[in-house]
Amino acid sequence: MKKWNSMFRLCVVALVVAGFAAAASAETRYRSRQSGDWADPGTWQVFDAEHGWRASTKDDGVPGPSDWTEIQPGHSVLVSGRTQIETLVINRSSGDLGPGMLEIVSGGWITIRRQLKMPQRPRESQAGRIVFSGAGAQPGVLESRAPLAIGGDVIVSGAAGGEIRTRNPAHLLSFGRFSNVQVTEGPLTVSGSVSMDGTVELDGPTELRVQGRNLRDGSSGTWYVKNSRARLTIATDEPVALRAGTIRLARGTLDVAVDMKTDGSVIRGSEARINVDPGRTFEAPQLIDVDESRSTNLQAIKRERQQ
Repeated sequence: MKKWNSMFRLCVVALVVAGFAAAASAETRYRSRQSGDWADPGTWQVFDAEHGWRASTKDDGVPGPSDWTEIQPGHSVLVSGRTQIETLVINRSSGDLGPGMLEIVSGGWITIRRQLKMPQRPRESQAGRIVFSGAGAQPGVLESRAPLAIGGDVIVSGAAGGEIRTRNPAHLLSFGRFSNVQVTEGPLTVSGSVSMDGTVELDGPTELRVQGRNLRDGSSGTWYVKNSRARLTIATDEPVALRAGTIRLARGTLDVAVDMKTDGSVIRGSEARINVDPGRTFEAPQLIDVDESRSTNLQAIKRERQQ
């Protein structure tokens, strides 16, 4: 009986190991072949152990939940439905080719199961891009099951706007120092445990809403509100205590819906407003009021004199 029990245990272990091996080998590697829709096999190449990279066929399909894929320089891949991917690489520019671009249209939804890679920007190249476009009723969504790092540019150019979020509120959603978030149309919502070390520009009649668990106190980025109808809203679950960074309100509004203190600089133009929800506090020892329109005119005059 002991002998049969031992054999049974060995069989179970062998099946478990085989299962893990099969799961590990299930990952398929894709890369973009040309610009196109994510759901179109013609957009992709697939790696074949025997023949190397080749055009994806209908049988090969498109990148899925357990796969690795790369958007190559100069290519734009469109997400209009729902998709999942294990690892996604959005490459920087190379030679005469621009950066790789992931475009998420209104109602499009992509879930990153493991990792998003956006190689950092050397001086001689452009970082990869994530673009939210479209004017439908639903925003585009970029969601991650793991901590999410944005190393490149985010552009919101469609009225539907976009959402960037981690599924677990405690996971870090970080924007690296090379990232540039530009919102010209449509709202953008970011949520998780948010760290901003890059640059945010609100250059249209739009809103950037920061929610989720918290805004990390080590964030050293610049939040620049440039349009009179633009709105930056801080509405996290936990109080905000920023030790660094700059909030520059040339125009527009900063809405504070949580107790917030910042030791960084807050520069407020004559056309800017800071609204604090009832019962909440906002402390900014380095609150600097400037005539933004006058300073802009002076800069223009200086440029004219130099020409």
